[in-house]
Formats: sequence, C-alpha cells, structure tokens
Amino acid sequence: MEFSDKEDISVILNHVMFGLAKEGLIEQSFQFGPEEYMRNKYGDSVGVGLVFAPSALGVELFLWAYGKGDLHIARFLDLDINFISNTKINTTPGFRPVHKKSEEPVTADVQQALGPDSPESSV
Repeated sequence: MEFSDKEDISVILNHVMFGLAKEGLIEQSFQFGPEEYMRNKYGDSVGVGLVFAPSALGVELFLWAYGKGDLHIARFLDLDINFISNTKINTTPGFRPVHKKSEEPVTADVQQALGPDSPESSV
C-alpha cells in the first residue's frame, strides 16, 4: 500500500496486523514500534519497524494465490521458487529477517508443519 499524507499509518498498521493475526495468517507474536522498543527486543541492528512471521495458514494461502498450492509450506523460502506478480509493489529498502534476543524453541507442531527437510526441524 502506498499511504497518503492524510492517512495515519499507525492506525492502519494496527488494523492490518491485528486483523491478519485474528484471521490466523500471521503469528500472534508480531511486534512493531519505535527504534528504542525494537532494539530492546531484537538488538542494536534493528531500528524503527515491524517484525512478524507468517503462519502456516498464511503461507498456504500465499502459495495458492500464486498458483503453487501443490508445494509444501517448507518450500516457501526456497530461493529457486519465483513469485511473480503483474502488480508493482513498492517496499521500503532494508527489509530483512531478524531474530529475538532470546529465541523461543520451535514447538513440535511447528516442526511437523514445516516438514522433515526444514532447517528448523533439527532444532
């Protein structure tokens, strides 16, 4: 989405993130906030921003939307799979994966959903 100057991004962000979590498309443990808050959670390399993880259901929906519903969800991050859209999406430079300072263990149900070939399945 591209926001206009008249829109309050924090109001929209709250609505979007809590809605996605309510529908089960992202994990409930998402975080967003100012730089100090995010650095406290994720370390000095993180600034103001948003951190979330897609749920298994969210990944499945994404795969189906791109016509790749036959793939296992563990393949979602495979670099050899291309997700091509005719819609131009502008993102803010600097998006990257981050990890909490105290990483929580991967639960058995998450390991099962990811499949035996996932790097997290050996955790």
